[in-house]
Amino acid sequence: METNIQLSSLIKMLESESNIVNASKMADIYDANIFNFLAEDETKETVKEFCKKFSKPLKKEFTKKGSGVKVISPERILMHKYVAIRFAGWLDPSVFDWAYSNVPGFKAITENFLKDIGVELK
Repeated sequence: METNIQLSSLIKMLESESNIVNASKMADIYDANIFNFLAEDETKETVKEFCKKFSKPLKKEFTKKGSGVKVISPERILMHKYVAIRFAGWLDPSVFDWAYSNVPGFKAITENFLKDIGVELK
């Protein structure tokens, strides 16, 4: 699949009215292993941040009852749009350019998150 088509497909999924995104389908666009993303420390920090921001219990995440990351089965993983944008950026970093311009508050949320995990902004 051509990169522009892949990026367009990701953005279309993120632009949906729903706050829940099928992350498994996002991974399929890039033929990526979603579990590599889920295993990263930065992903776990993103989910913690999500839980804190939306007052959700962290212990339910990565289960069928998760709000940020809901693992229904290894083939069907859903994410709240807040987490899904991070996943999309992991799949294709140019998604962040779109998110900065089109997702209200995304730039501020991202900058605060990076500061919280010790990344120095220039």
